[in-house]
Amino acid sequence: MAMFADLARRLSWLFIVFLGIGMITLSGDSRVMAAPESSSASAQQVSDSDGATSETMAELRQKAFATSQAGDFAAADAYWSQLIDYLPQEAALWNNRGNAQAGLGRWSAAWADYRHAVALDPEFALARVNQALASYQLGHPNDAIAELRALVRRYPNFADARAALTAALWAGGQWGEAESHWVAAVGLDERYGDLDWVRTVRRWPPAMVEALEAFLSLGSVTSEDIT
Repeated sequence: MAMFADLARRLSWLFIVFLGIGMITLSGDSRVMAAPESSSASAQQVSDSDGATSETMAELRQKAFATSQAGDFAAADAYWSQLIDYLPQEAALWNNRGNAQAGLGRWSAAWADYRHAVALDPEFALARVNQALASYQLGHPNDAIAELRALVRRYPNFADARAALTAALWAGGQWGEAESHWVAAVGLDERYGDLDWVRTVRRWPPAMVEALEAFLSLGSVTSEDIT
């Protein structure tokens, strides 16, 4: 658990993945998204000579989060893009713009943004799982499964990765391994048994939702079975 505590200390608001009205953490906990602080260390590093003040950055962040939460992904995309122009080395900005692209159904663009986020920070697990989900949507299940397996090995309590791996493995005919990951996934976060939540709050891509639906429709293990 020391690994997770150390990772948590490294996370700032920039390393939050926005998921509608909820968030996914490495432990599978959900929290209500709070409004960003009025300033941040990253924003304060931007001087007037760079064309933005900390107040400008804070306003952009507020608008980016607000439009994402409202489901106005075109506007969110524009705001995240402006922030990226100012802070191109911030991995979470690329991840969050990827989420906006995904909301617009632009899965190739979303995958590219997630990939860039991971390139900037290879330990950014939430961007890695998003990239895997986008890979699956784009018709590359083997790539998605390989990345999800790697994530589960490194972060055993990452419910999102385990649930996605369950769905992908089941669709690929690897039923025994799928079941084992599902027991762990719903033990960590039972919301993955709710397709509506997965589809509308977590916002998995349609192909992965379909794979999970196929798994659940066959009467596989549910959270009630292990409580």
